[in-house]
Amino acid sequence: MQEIIEQSASEILKIYLYSQQQQQQGNSGSSDDAQRSPRKWTPTQAWLLIRLLASTDTLRYNEVLLAIDALKSPNPTPPDAVLQALEQAELITIVAAPNGRPSAVKPGKPVFAPAFRLLRADRVLGARLDALLLAEQVKAETAAIRAAEEELRLLGELGRRSWSGELGARVEYLLKKLQASQAKIERFEREAGVAKGVLTTEY
Repeated sequence: MQEIIEQSASEILKIYLYSQQQQQQGNSGSSDDAQRSPRKWTPTQAWLLIRLLASTDTLRYNEVLLAIDALKSPNPTPPDAVLQALEQAELITIVAAPNGRPSAVKPGKPVFAPAFRLLRADRVLGARLDALLLAEQVKAETAAIRAAEEELRLLGELGRRSWSGELGARVEYLLKKLQASQAKIERFEREAGVAKGVLTTEY
């Protein structure tokens, strides 16, 4: 059983977590459709799901959508289409409610649950992929800061006398958003520093 789990973990690593080029060159376990067309998900999105499913075998569907959307990956595919693509690629299974509404996300195969935990327990692999995930999160928050700063600049052109009522509330909202995004960036960068420390000290 342990050999089966280890083999499944190795296949997950090659199929879902390597780059698109590596997948096309060395993946014999993926479907023909995945070979012929660009995949609609990124390795960091797949790793996010693996991380979440390593802690619990069942996730709320909408909770996963929010997690993928918050990542703001450069992948333009909408979060629900990302999950559908990962289900087609057999990494996950989407469970529907009695009325047909997607309600939960589970590992694509029973053996994937322990395989996810095995991958998550690999400190070096986790540090490498966590660093990539954190880098995307930093980019997302940086973009949010730039958007808020641009809006503040436009409001500033109206003059401070106009910063009253609804405009004043908007300015306060943007300033709080800037502060929150900056706090997140600082936290992400600290976590990335820890991950990079693992990469430079462990094999």
